[in-house]
Amino acid sequence: MRASIKNKKEKIAKISDIYEPKTIEYLNKIVQVFNGLNKYFSENTRKLVEQFISNPNGYTDEQVRYLLEVKEQIDSMNKKFQDTNALGFRSLKNVDKIIELLRNQKIDVAYYSHLQSDSTKEKAEIVNIEIDKILEKAGVLQGKINLQKKHIQEVIEENKAEINSFLENAGYRY
Repeated sequence: MRASIKNKKEKIAKISDIYEPKTIEYLNKIVQVFNGLNKYFSENTRKLVEQFISNPNGYTDEQVRYLLEVKEQIDSMNKKFQDTNALGFRSLKNVDKIIELLRNQKIDVAYYSHLQSDSTKEKAEIVNIEIDKILEKAGVLQGKINLQKKHIQEVIEENKAEINSFLENAGYRY
């Protein structure tokens, strides 16, 4: 037990000689995130990160950049999931932009090279299928709204003279 503690203390001392404490803390958080999300990473990413997180000599600059790149992709995809989860009446009330907004919420896993796993693809596919269902309904709704707008415009044009006459008689000048 004492040898194990002594070895850990030596590793910590070695790492603290190489890195600033805040850097170590930040990198350790990234490693924790990695371990928690391991099944969502591509096989190559998983292997590479496991190699250098088990290295007792610390991280090279390239490894740090690699970890930050992986973290950036995690954050980007996570934001997509959160934004999609937050969709509601307020975000969808602008009928003219619903379809564009929904299309932008679809997740294309091909752009996330470090997250190419079956688990990631499965989660993204669930979201994309639901968005496609909503897009279909939004398209039908958009068509009906456009017909209604067209009908309103036609009624206004047909009754324009009467409306203008009424306004003039009521004392309104335009």
